[in-house]
Amino acid sequence: FDSQGRLVTSCDDGYIRLYNQQFELLKKRKASGGNRPYTVRFSSSGDKIAVGFADSTQVNVLSGKDLSALYNPDTRGVDNGNLLSVAWSKDGRWLYAGGNYHDSTGISPILRWGKAGQGSYDAWLAADDTIMDIQALREGSIIFGSADPTIGLFNANGQLTLSHDAEIADFRESLVGLLLSKDGSQVKFAYEVWGKRPAGFSVNDRILTLYPRPDSNLIIPYTEGLNVTDWRHQYQPKLNGKALTLKEHEMARSLAIAPDGQHFILGTDWYLRFFDKNGKQQWRVSVPGVAWEVNIAKNGKVAVAAFGDGTLRWYRLDDAKELLAFFPHNDGKRWILWTPEGYYAASSGAESLIGWHINQGPERAAEFFPTARFRERYYRPDVVAQVLGRHSNEEPKQQAIQKIVPPVVTLLSPEDKASFSNSNIEIRYRIRRVSKEPITALKILLDGRP
Repeated sequence: FDSQGRLVTSCDDGYIRLYNQQFELLKKRKASGGNRPYTVRFSSSGDKIAVGFADSTQVNVLSGKDLSALYNPDTRGVDNGNLLSVAWSKDGRWLYAGGNYHDSTGISPILRWGKAGQGSYDAWLAADDTIMDIQALREGSIIFGSADPTIGLFNANGQLTLSHDAEIADFRESLVGLLLSKDGSQVKFAYEVWGKRPAGFSVNDRILTLYPRPDSNLIIPYTEGLNVTDWRHQYQPKLNGKALTLKEHEMARSLAIAPDGQHFILGTDWYLRFFDKNGKQQWRVSVPGVAWEVNIAKNGKVAVAAFGDGTLRWYRLDDAKELLAFFPHNDGKRWILWTPEGYYAASSGAESLIGWHINQGPERAAEFFPTARFRERYYRPDVVAQVLGRHSNEEPKQQAIQKIVPPVVTLLSPEDKASFSNSNIEIRYRIRRVSKEPITALKILLDGRP
């Protein structure tokens, strides 16, 4: 949207569309920079629109009035990938772009052009992976997010003043794949791309081991036995030469064939898909991130997948029900394992890694409560350990978290880091209910003491 309420959109059909405040179409056209426009951004005045492409290293600048072509920023030397994300500075003087273009060192930079995109560009070294979004802030600074995931902040001089790198495992290109025990209760994975920093985890024993010894009982994914082809980073995987049905732009990433050869699982950007040996889909389930690796336990009852959000998740093959989720922090020490009902087991210091996100309506920010706030009720290693051996009709009952979330207390005074010498201190605070349950008591503690 621009400041006047007009809307500009990009679409997979290759068209850019301009709408007025009533969402009536004003103009529609294809830009010259590529076939897949990705990001479109109004300049602050609304007279220009920048376009980044998913299939091109070009950037187009169009008229904000009628989408006519104005000019193309100089991208000479940008010889790989794309520049899918674009942004204008608040004053419109600078144009920024980034994507999966990387320099000779493998770093993905953010390019900045002066003169509203008509000058030469500077390259600001930003991240190790694709630049997914750029947002302009005041005083010439920008904030960006990358697919690592990394979030970073550049000042107006191109200095990286803040960078927070990923705290998740990177399951891409693990070489040997995800290894499983016969019943799926033991798994071997790697924290880093190309199989670096291998680790093993036992659900039953709840033990995480770095650099575990080779174990012949752990089985790599079967990828032979059925004629499944073009399944690694391809849009049209095939069984016996016939394309399997995926959505448009859905890319296949991983494969595991059941030990009996009667079924297989295809992991994609958006789904796990379970097929029979004839290519008929038995089920599909949405996934929390790219399914980089998948495996089926030898007992044929469960599958485990490694996702782009840094989690491993166990699924029941009969009906695709998620049984367990495991998040190993990339420090190699902390981990947390939980069920969809909220029961969990965790290593020391890991209970803050996940929690409950409670919406508060459209007018108020959501609240987040770490699992540690509900330890007494949900910390159940005994329940978690039994999940893989449980029969399908023995589901634990999910408890209504909305009934037990605590009130939110905001301390108004004294302010943080305030100093005082009096023995009597006036404390001002605000209490807000998150649930509908009444507030029955308030305790004030100093260093954990009443």
